Parts: sequence; C-alpha cells; structure tokens
Amino acid sequence: MGKALAFFGAFNPPTTAHIEAARCALEQTGADKVIFVPSRSDYIRTEQGKDTALPGELRLAMLRKLSETRPWMEVCGMELNEEKQPRTYDTLCRLRGSGVTASLLIGSDKLKELEKGWLHVDEIARQFGIVCVSRGDDDAEKLLQNDPYLRKLAPYITAVNAPEGIRYVSSSEIRRRMTDGGAPESLAGMLPEEISGMLSGECPYNTEETATMKLDPIIISLLDTDLYKFNMDQVIFHKHTNLSGEYYFRCRNKGVVFTQEMLDEINAQIDHLCTLRFTKDELDYLRSIRFIKDDYVEFLRLWHPIRDYVETWLSDGGKLNIVVRGPLFSAMQFEIYLLEIVNEVYFRMAFDYATLRRSAEERLNRKIEDFRSGRYTFRFAEFGCRRRLSREWFDEAVRRLANETENCAGTSNVYLAKKYNLTPIGTYAHEFVQMYQGIDSIPLAYTNHFALEDWYDEYRGDNGTALTDTITTDIFLLDFNRAMVNNFTGVRHDSGDPYEWGEKMIAHYRKYGVDPKTKLLLFSDSLDFDRAQKLYDHFKDRARVSFGIGTFCSNDTCEKALNIVIKLQRVNGRAVAKLSDISDKEMCLDPDYLEYLRRSVAFRLEREKYDTIG
Repeated sequence: MGKALAFFGAFNPPTTAHIEAARCALEQTGADKVIFVPSRSDYIRTEQGKDTALPGELRLAMLRKLSETRPWMEVCGMELNEEKQPRTYDTLCRLRGSGVTASLLIGSDKLKELEKGWLHVDEIARQFGIVCVSRGDDDAEKLLQNDPYLRKLAPYITAVNAPEGIRYVSSSEIRRRMTDGGAPESLAGMLPEEISGMLSGECPYNTEETATMKLDPIIISLLDTDLYKFNMDQVIFHKHTNLSGEYYFRCRNKGVVFTQEMLDEINAQIDHLCTLRFTKDELDYLRSIRFIKDDYVEFLRLWHPIRDYVETWLSDGGKLNIVVRGPLFSAMQFEIYLLEIVNEVYFRMAFDYATLRRSAEERLNRKIEDFRSGRYTFRFAEFGCRRRLSREWFDEAVRRLANETENCAGTSNVYLAKKYNLTPIGTYAHEFVQMYQGIDSIPLAYTNHFALEDWYDEYRGDNGTALTDTITTDIFLLDFNRAMVNNFTGVRHDSGDPYEWGEKMIAHYRKYGVDPKTKLLLFSDSLDFDRAQKLYDHFKDRARVSFGIGTFCSNDTCEKALNIVIKLQRVNGRAVAKLSDISDKEMCLDPDYLEYLRRSVAFRLEREKYDTIG
C-alpha cells in the first residue's frame, strides 16, 4: 500500500500555497498522494472565527476541479458530511478503516497550536506521523528543536520546506481582496487559475445572504434543476408568453410536521436562490445542447428568480404551504429549486444527518455491487434531484453511479450533467399538458393534441419522449396518431399499472404498423431497482426499455423519503388539473373543475372509439 498524506483545512478558498505546499510535501517525503479534507463551514465561522466561510460544497468542488489535472491529489468530503466538525484523529482513524493510512500534513503555524489547541496529538504523531511545511518566516526544524513539547514529538514529525514565493499567500488575503472588490488580476499567483471563475457569479463573497442561513446554500447554480424545465420553458418562451401560472406545494406523506425553524431556513434559502444569475460558462453549456436555441439562451442571460413570486407559510399542525405566482415562463422554473430546498432543510433539521448519510452510502454501495455482479442488467437515467437528501449527497450518488457502473445513461440534473460530462436527460412534465387547459380556445379533452403539436413544431424529433397520463393514457392515445407515433421516439409511464401500460403501448404501436422494438418505453413511476429489473425482464425483448429512477438514487436512507410535489393549479386565473391513470395522483384546487374535466375526457372517449386506425 502506498504512502499518503492527509491535508486538513478550511481551503476557504484553496490557494496556490495549499497546492504547492502539498506538492512539495509529496516530493520530499516520497508519498504517493495527498488527500485534501475540507472542514465544515460552521466550524470555520464559529470555532476558527473566520470572517467568511464559503459553502462546503463549493470548496469541495474547487478542490475536485484542481484534482482533475493533478493525479497525486485526492479530495475527501468526509468531514462535511458530519453533523458537527469531527476531531482530526477520528477522521484519520476513519480513513484508516477505509484502507488508507495517511500521515497528517500541516503548516508550521499549526505546530504552535498542537500543545493547547489539539486533542489526541500523541496518538496522531505515534500512529500516523506528522509532516510539517514551513509557512511565512517559520523554520519548522528550529521550532521542533526549541520547543520542549514539540521536541518530544520530533521523532514522529517530518519537516519540509516550501518555495519562498508561496509562504505568504493566504486564503485570508484572497477573501479581503474579494470583499473589497479587487480586480481578478489582483489575485494572480494566489488563486489557482482553474478555479478563479468559481468565485464569481453563483457564489460571490457576500456574507449578507448567508448570514441568516443556518445551513450552507442549498442552490449554488441555476443549472441545479431538471433539463425538462428548460425544454418546456423554451416552448413557452416561443409560443405562450401571454400565460400566467400558479403553482402549489403538497406533501403527500401523512404526519409530517414542519417547524418555524424549518420555515425560516426555507425562506432564507429562497432569498439566496433569488440572488443567483446564470454565468457565461453555464449559458455556453446550455447553448451546446443541440436543441436549446440561441434566442432562448439570451433570454436566460436576462432572467433570474424573482422573490416576490414566492409565498410561504405554516398552517395548523405544521403544514407547509408554498405558492408561486407569476408569468408562466418564470414561475415554472421555481419548482425544482424549491423542492430541493424543502427536502434538504427538512432532513437536516428533523433527523441526525450523519446517520442518514451513512445509511444512504451503505444502500448505494449495495446497488452498485448489484450492478457489478449482474443482478441488475438494465440501463437507467437518474431522476432524483427534486427529492434528494442533500446537494452534497446527491452529487456523490450521481458521480458514483456514473463512474462505478456501466448502466447509468445520464441524469436529469443539468448542473451535474455539466460537471461530470454526463448526458442531460428529460423531455416534458404534466404541467406542459395542463398549461393548455388554461387556453380558452382549446377543448379540455384535446390538450394532448395541442401539446404534442407544439412540442414537435419546436423540436422536430429531438426530445421525443411523450408523457401519456396527464389526463389519462386512454385519451392520450386518441391524439397519439400515426404522425405522432412516427414523430416521437417513445413514451413515458408515470402512473397506473406499468405492465398494463406497457402492453397497451406495444399494442398501439403495432396498430400503426410500427415495430415496438424501435420505440422507447420509459418507466418513471416510483421505481426502485428491483421493480425496474422485473419490468426490464418482462419487456426487454419486445421494445426498447429504460427507466428514470429518482428517490431510490438520491434519498434512499433509513428514514422514509418525503413525497412532495409542486404542481401547476391555475393558468390565466383558470383552474387546471392532472388526472393521471390513478386517482391518488390527482391534484386540483377546484373540485367542480376536476369533475368537469373528468366528464369531458369520458365524453370524448365514449364518442371516439379508437378501434380503427385514425
């Protein structure tokens, strides 16, 4: 087993000094790698007394970016996942338990703190060893010789020298210059070039927004959403900018209580969300997606979430209420961001997060092993950002599923698709079909027809997976005629019996003389991996089969996941509804309208028996 060094620190942000110090220690000790271990943000602020603590996920992302071009550099987010900052000795022991025995790498400024500011120093020195890099005017070897306490530890401490040019580079100076509005060139030689762009745009040095948040920012990029939000919004931008919408939150779990503390945190996180803007790099990425058009990307350059559109409150029994009202092209974008915020706030504040995180990791390990062993043989897309345990865990889960199996076809999350060079996957959701219920000139039972027509007109065969159940699959099939069967590459299941649905779709394709093996059946309704394998075995020889798996990728823990949604309920002041293929998934604020929609659908089905080719 090779020799490793463990470099603990705030890395707030990582500097050229951190990187060069680690590289010098690596070369002078003959180690094989240096493991960077960033500390928790609350520890940096409260225990270390730093003026600003960048979000843990941002510091982790910066370190991982730097490691991409440095094979000797590894990054471990272990301490960020704990409920409180662990002791260095405990983390070294955990690393050893995972098969990595590493010596502690510190700067010479930390030598002076070992006697009174650290615990388990003797155990660290004797069991793991310490490597010390000189900083500033310090001479680590002289410190070891002249200090009586350090002299006892000297046999276990290796002193190394760093280049003179980096001895005075510090994260504190970078933070000071950024806070004072220093030009980017003022950071030259201090901040590694690869990460300089990560300190502007989505995560500026601004303590005002984060001061009211107890948690790190949950949303750090406006790309942290599902692809289909951009897909649907592009159609609305081109065809339906005159529509306004109202979205309502619902938690389908029984007995879930949200506290005032949770609501305060949710509101603080929404405040932060509404400070974000798309960066040039993010816009360029969207433009690189074949079917996203330049004029829409230019619109996004101007767009940002508007706080006034979102209202939140608690009602009796700790029921959380969220309403989003605004132009449809803007209001619709809030859904995923808000669900990500609500989920993470709830699970971090209602439970011991470290316990949840460990159980999620154990379950993910088993899933990956089941793919490797051949128990699972299907391909799937990760669809879980809206119900993720946390941003940090979601990132880890998607990265591992993509890298450690050959079965992950991509992710619906655009931020992680960009970050890990994965395929972004998604077409449209129920709200897209519901939208047409609010247009006066369109008969309610024909909304699928207009949705399909507009979608094909916009994408011309791209994004060609149609969702069938918004106002029931039976009514969808009346509009999924010969032209649409050929124009769309497949269909998506999201409610009702998946086997009955699959057989119905295969029969429909055959009715039009189309070989079902050329079409995609995408299953996405509350799937776990065992259910997906059974469906795959049943249909794999008769159609192209894939799966969108959400919660069981992003929030499979020892606690039950939240079943939360934010659904479109009014368009231009008119009620709209989702019927689905089972009543449990219906959602409508107006019972009279819901019944009217049901009757409209039933009337058309009765009138238009589709037993002949249309």
